[in-house]
Amino acid sequence: MFGLHRNLPSNQSMFFQSSLFKDMWILTLGNSIGQIALLAVMPFASRLYSPSDYGALALYTSVLLTGVSLAGLAYHQAIPVPSKDGDGTALLILSLFIEILLIGTVSGVVWIGTRFVPPLAFLGTFPISFWLFPLGILWAGIYKILISWCTRAGRFTELALSKGVQGIGSAFVTVAMGMAGFRPLGLIAGYIVSQSLGVVYILQKTISFRQVQAASPLRLLHVAKKYRRFPLYNTWSDLMNTLSSQLTPIILASLYDPRTTGFFALSFQVINLPMQFIGMAIQQVFFQKASQAYYHNSLDELTRSTFALLVRIGFLPFLYLTLVGPELFAFLFGERWHMAGIYTQWMSPWLFTVFCVAPLYSILYILERQKQNTLFQAFILLSRVGALYFGAWCGGALWSIALFGGVGLVLWIFLLTWIMCLSGNIPTAAAEILFREAKRCAPVVVALLIVKFSFQSYGVITLLSLLCVAAFAFHSFERKEHSLKT
Repeated sequence: MFGLHRNLPSNQSMFFQSSLFKDMWILTLGNSIGQIALLAVMPFASRLYSPSDYGALALYTSVLLTGVSLAGLAYHQAIPVPSKDGDGTALLILSLFIEILLIGTVSGVVWIGTRFVPPLAFLGTFPISFWLFPLGILWAGIYKILISWCTRAGRFTELALSKGVQGIGSAFVTVAMGMAGFRPLGLIAGYIVSQSLGVVYILQKTISFRQVQAASPLRLLHVAKKYRRFPLYNTWSDLMNTLSSQLTPIILASLYDPRTTGFFALSFQVINLPMQFIGMAIQQVFFQKASQAYYHNSLDELTRSTFALLVRIGFLPFLYLTLVGPELFAFLFGERWHMAGIYTQWMSPWLFTVFCVAPLYSILYILERQKQNTLFQAFILLSRVGALYFGAWCGGALWSIALFGGVGLVLWIFLLTWIMCLSGNIPTAAAEILFREAKRCAPVVVALLIVKFSFQSYGVITLLSLLCVAAFAFHSFERKEHSLKT
């Protein structure tokens, strides 16, 4: 994966032997363990829980993550900044204190909103206790704060292990409660338990009672005043970014039924889990490398080579989902999830673009394009909402998903072209890379289409198409190895 450094200046190659690179791999490994545990139980969980159950989970996590974006009023983002450990500890205690106070406010808003605010009335159609919202926000918010604390303390091993514990705990609770008949509570309980396990693990490994005692009220007031810019500015930026990604399940739930929301939720979850630990790993490396390349006038080459690497990694898997998504979902998760596979077909081109462009996003910050980026994010938010409602007006849920994916694809292609130009590349640089990869993968496209239209069984289509992809990948690897030897 990180053959990327072959294309970089030689004085930068030491980065891949640095502590930052090793810490990144530790975090990636811990996150991967947790994600693999969740992926492993998905075929079982999808048969224990209905699409409506997953719709309840999608709504729950959307509301929860929106609340979590206000965690500690962003004071936790300042925890790694101070040079004095006492100030860092004070910011931790201040963030935790604010988070607990916010829970009371959120609880009141949830109770009032579900009874007296018409736009939130649809929440009452979901068979879950709404007191689970503040409980989940409490644990998830505290965990988010503790991530900043681990970053300051350099406790990346503990942070990685906590992510592994979270994934395994969530998988166990989800399956166990599903088998016991607690639906959809098992899905939600799995999420809450995962966050609480992460909090408990980090607290016992990284924080002592003596550190808590050292944070006097005067010191809390001092750091609250000194770092007041974080709650004044970062809180609202985080909230906008969260709303942009989390409004979709809420809108789908208000327009359609919980089954539609559940189809979207499982589709997005399956696609997003691998993206998280693959894309994020490259993103962390790229941010550091791009900062250096900018001052060495090599940002264009780094951006182009990184994008080519991402295209090579993601093109074939996303192409597979686009062509065989419905059959794959019906075979792995049961026939009732066939529609989720159709949703995946419509969203895969957009999410492939996100996979390839998101790691390059840091260029906008390096080149100080925050203002333009904020306007662009606002436009994305409005476009997503408009696509969902216009799709409902046109004909139904599939129209909404198709337009949602299509609008996202167009906007992210525009973002990709903008980033390429900002980095010093020609506007068509990305198109040339994509065309070469599409030409390389043309034989496997033909093979997948033949398999798809030659058989009726979901199992046969899935297994034969996977064999085609595996054979093509192995053949490509052999050709590359041969070319390197010669």
